[in-house]
Amino acid sequence: MILSKINEIRQLTSEQIDSEILFIKKEIFDLKIRKVTKQLVYSHLFKYNKSRLAQLYTIQSEQQKNSNVSKENLCQ
Repeated sequence: MILSKINEIRQLTSEQIDSEILFIKKEIFDLKIRKVTKQLVYSHLFKYNKSRLAQLYTIQSEQQKNSNVSKENLCQ
C-alpha cells in the first residue's frame, strides 16, 4: 500500500478529512481487536494506517491555522 500524496489530501474539504480520520480510527480499532482475538492480521496495516492518520491530522491542523490567520486578517 502506498501512502497518498500530501497534495491529494490537501485538496480534501475539512468534512472529508474528518470522515477519513474517523474511518482510519475505526480501521485501527478493528485491527487491534483482530490481533487480540488471534485472527488473521496484516501487521503492515498498523503502520500504514497510523501514518495515514498522522498525514490527515497534519493537514487538518494546517487548514485550521490557515483559517484562523485569514479570519484575523479580515478583522484588522
